[in-house]
Amino acid sequence: MADGTLKVGQIITSSGSGTITLGQSNETVALGSGATASGFGGGKVLQVIQAQTNTAKSMGGQSYVDTNLTGAITPSASDSKVLVLINQAGNVNISSNAGQKFAMFNLVRGSTEVTAISQRVQYSYNSGQADFPIFNGIVYLDSPSTTSATTYKTQMKITAAGSMDVMVQQNSGYSTITLIEIGA
Repeated sequence: MADGTLKVGQIITSSGSGTITLGQSNETVALGSGATASGFGGGKVLQVIQAQTNTAKSMGGQSYVDTNLTGAITPSASDSKVLVLINQAGNVNISSNAGQKFAMFNLVRGSTEVTAISQRVQYSYNSGQADFPIFNGIVYLDSPSTTSATTYKTQMKITAAGSMDVMVQQNSGYSTITLIEIGA
């Protein structure tokens, strides 16, 4: 088939519904310079919000506490998704020979735990005191189903009270939370 130009105002199927295929496998369909495409729906980045903190937090309890890392986004549509990216560094200090210890991180939307992404950092240490670096990296695609301001935050806890402490953002180190609204 010869190359050429097709000039039309609209392309529709003969029945008025169905699929129109442009191009074949391994071909590229290109738009002219300055042209735009619309109506493809979904998957568009609508907004990006980033927040950071370097406010240190230390804890040694067995209940979740806030880590001072929080960010808020107001979705533009109730069917949007929010991609949450967490980058949070810290340190675990173990001061006894109690065996396995767990430092756990969680992501919370508003006051609702998003339990599917709890991070367990496991250490086993059997002599004296030790410090271990930890990293809380979370990537989570959420469906908040709202157009109201929505706050996300991280929380942490430990499983061995009295023999282990967890610190984040120590020595003025920064942690970040990035919230990306994705159109449905």
